[in-house]
Amino acid sequence: MLDEVDKKILKMLMENSRTPYTRIAEKVGMSEPAIKKRIDKLVKEGVITSFSVNVDPWKLGKNLIALVFINASPGKHREVAEMISEIEEVVEVSIVTGQFDMMAKIVCENPKHFERTIKKIGSIPEVLKTESFVVIEQIEGNKFMGL
Repeated sequence: MLDEVDKKILKMLMENSRTPYTRIAEKVGMSEPAIKKRIDKLVKEGVITSFSVNVDPWKLGKNLIALVFINASPGKHREVAEMISEIEEVVEVSIVTGQFDMMAKIVCENPKHFERTIKKIGSIPEVLKTESFVVIEQIEGNKFMGL
């Protein structure tokens, strides 16, 4: 169970994973070694799974972002999701409820690149159907997950 100090630490790291331990220590009123110990514990327990960098796909020349909803053969959802996740343009795959079995978020350079990517997904034998939605604008939500 996370206490309020752990939650404050997580919020700071989620805002900027490069926040120095000294700055975190100042903000939460603890020593730097105590902060390191808490962060190490959060990593060990799997609460923190990685320290990463978020990038703007448009600034990398990825001018087309799409959500692709996919139906797969019964009993093959996990297998298909894993195959789709290996496609270079796919940044995220989720198995979902509703009329589709999964959703993939893809980033492409242009419509032709998008078409090639959809063909890659469709070439997986267990993929039965895809339906795509091009993202017009992304609006960041609350990344703190209720902390």
